[in-house]
Amino acid sequence: MPAISQSQRLTVPLDGAPTLVGLDEQSASVRLNQPFHELADEIRALHQHAWDLEQRLGALTEMVDHIEHVQNGHTSVEEEQSLL
Repeated sequence: MPAISQSQRLTVPLDGAPTLVGLDEQSASVRLNQPFHELADEIRALHQHAWDLEQRLGALTEMVDHIEHVQNGHTSVEEEQSLL
């Protein structure tokens, strides 16, 4: 095994063969990964926001459907109580 300098560290890739990676190369990889992680976090937050909006829109749609149904005079007392 070669001697490891201060600017290198031993890594083991997926194929299992140990290699030396310079710290400059490693820090460049970390710098490139940071925007990716920020993007992934933003996508997750947007997904949650979209889900919340979908839930609210679903509830509003149900309310509008109910109001339209009532206004058209197609609701009996039993139906009205079951919708509450």
